[in-house]
Amino acid sequence: MSEPKAKIDPELVRQLDAAQAAGQKADGSDHVQAVVYLRPTSPDQPAVPPDRMQGMVDDLLGRVAKEVGESSRQHNTFRNLGSFAVAAAPEFIRELLRQPEVAAAVANRKG
Repeated sequence: MSEPKAKIDPELVRQLDAAQAAGQKADGSDHVQAVVYLRPTSPDQPAVPPDRMQGMVDDLLGRVAKEVGESSRQHNTFRNLGSFAVAAAPEFIRELLRQPEVAAAVANRKG
C-alpha cells in the first residue's frame, strides 16, 4: 500500500509556479520557502520523535539534492514539531514534496 499524497498549500503551488516561470536568478530570488511536515514514523505517534527529526531531515534533503543536482539554500529543523523550513529552487521543492516522508507543506511566506 502506498503512502497517501502530501497535502500541499495552494499558495505554495502558486509560488512554485511563479518562481519557475521567472527562471534562475543569480541573486537567489527565484528560491521558494516552505514549511514541510513529516509523517510520523509510527501510526501511534503524533509526530516524528524529536531525537530522530534532524537525521530524517538531513537524509531527506540529501536524497533530494542528489536527485535534482543541487542543494537547498538553507533549512531549519523544528525538532519538537515534526517539521522544518526550507528555502530552495522550485525544482528542489517540487521533488521534496514527492517524497514519501512528507505529509504536508505550506508556503513559509504569504503573497
